[in-house]
Amino acid sequence: MIFTFFLKVFAGVSQLILLLAAVLIFEGLGCRLTAFLQGRRGPSLFQPAFDLAKLANKAVIVPEGASPWSFHATPSLALSCVLMSLLYIPMGRFPAVLRTEGDVILIFFLLAAGIFASVLGGLFSGNPFAVIGGGRVTATFLSGALTLGVVITAMAWTAWRLGLPGMAFSLETFVARPAWSELGALGKFALLCLGLACAGVIPVLSGLGPFALSGLDMEGAESCLIEYGGFDLALFRLASTLRFFVLTCLFVVFFFPASTSSMWGWSGFGAAVVDFFLFGLKVFFVQMTFYVGAAYYEGLLKNEQTVRFCLLLPLPLSISGTLLLSFDFLLR
Repeated sequence: MIFTFFLKVFAGVSQLILLLAAVLIFEGLGCRLTAFLQGRRGPSLFQPAFDLAKLANKAVIVPEGASPWSFHATPSLALSCVLMSLLYIPMGRFPAVLRTEGDVILIFFLLAAGIFASVLGGLFSGNPFAVIGGGRVTATFLSGALTLGVVITAMAWTAWRLGLPGMAFSLETFVARPAWSELGALGKFALLCLGLACAGVIPVLSGLGPFALSGLDMEGAESCLIEYGGFDLALFRLASTLRFFVLTCLFVVFFFPASTSSMWGWSGFGAAVVDFFLFGLKVFFVQMTFYVGAAYYEGLLKNEQTVRFCLLLPLPLSISGTLLLSFDFLLR
């Protein structure tokens, strides 16, 4: 029992260190790609890590009237929630360090807790503009989370109806046997609708491109983090970057779960290692696709425009995909 506990701790710490390095490198590559598409030279590949290090070395000033304990606790809470969600994601055929029967639901609520930690930080700062920013972040998150919740529920229902091995709300269920191979033409079109809906809300929940002001804007006059700086703001920035990575991993597990076992019938430890790097490659290409989309959009959307976008495009698309899945099951 003790050996298993320390083995899980070692595996979890090693995985988090590896993923932190990968996330920062992916962000640097995304910045380079965005600069290339916009005709600029672009920063160094390690610029995101340098920016975090420089920000962490700056002084932290607690606003007058704010509780120092609560003011400093919210950045750590935001980062801890996102880091914890990483431990529930299987990397290819390597199982997640922490596994439950409903890890998808747990990941969803951990991401929500990380975002609401930033809202609490704005409330604890005592700045009225931060309170306004917190309301905007809450409205934006709820509009995007509604679509994400529909997609997660539809995918779990699909796994249950298809009888896939494992629990319906477990990510390892979708890794073991992709749902694409079990559905007909109508069901595959439904999965495509769900995938497009999920892709539509990932930039909203991550604050990419035109949705930057609607998310965790670090420099806006009405940001919920307007009073934060130094090490605390670096934690919030890292949590936001990791949130984008977690959402991309969920997208890949649900809609691009192809592995060496499903494509070529490989098995064994060597195949698991190949699947691990294949999973990272898929996450990388999906993230670069989002960066390309953000690079070609000029300007920023207002908060009400972002909410309207989520409610009028991704949400109806996710509901349509769910209805098409039900029709596909009825026609079987």
